[in-house]
Amino acid sequence: MVTWGHSYYGGDSSGVQDQLKNVQKICRTDVAFAAILADGSVVTWGNPLGGADSSRVQDQLRNVQQISGTCSTFAAILADGTVVTCGQSDYGGDSSEVQDQLKNVQKICRKDVAFAAILADGSVVTWGNPLGGPDSSRVQDQLRNVQQISSTCRAFAAILADGTVVTWGRPDFGGPIQRVHGMTPHEAHCSFWLIRLFSRLPLFFCSHDAHGSLECGSGPDHSHSSHPATSHTLGPSSAAG
Repeated sequence: MVTWGHSYYGGDSSGVQDQLKNVQKICRTDVAFAAILADGSVVTWGNPLGGADSSRVQDQLRNVQQISGTCSTFAAILADGTVVTCGQSDYGGDSSEVQDQLKNVQKICRKDVAFAAILADGSVVTWGNPLGGPDSSRVQDQLRNVQQISSTCRAFAAILADGTVVTWGRPDFGGPIQRVHGMTPHEAHCSFWLIRLFSRLPLFFCSHDAHGSLECGSGPDHSHSSHPATSHTLGPSSAAG
């Protein structure tokens, strides 16, 4: 494996080069990398403040299947469905408050300072910096049969098996819409990818217009602002495609 670039951001892997063999996957934070090896162990390098220091949990990082990263924290899913985190505690590195809930984890979605884990039963567990929108208590009773989760930097959006969407997090980053009803599974899938596309911007939205078309977009609330919002409408013809 070869790395290059600024050492502060993980460009210098010389300190762990002898360990970087049979690498299968690589995940990153803003300033560090984590590599999953063929035997399920993990090697980290980069800025210690950005998740590179995994020494505290190195003995737990066995049979790792997936790794996700916030701006400065890693979260690893093990083969038994449990989760190990490392990095700055106030950016998702401390999962102790929800550790007893992190069982049979299937997927982890991350944003800048928080994580959301989908469990095998379709429920969701969230943790991280309170300012980043990890508090899903307001919508926990709606988070059932969750299929996929996406995020902006301060809000999450989950697609349920019935095609509805539940959101939570900072109101100014896409959190106000609690649930969008009436989407077909195809529309919900399309809205998920649109949300991912627009999540680089501050706000995303999904709604139906008077004709039943699904509209997803980003930017200020287009009904109350003189600033244009970015949007995409899925009418009957596009939904069929």
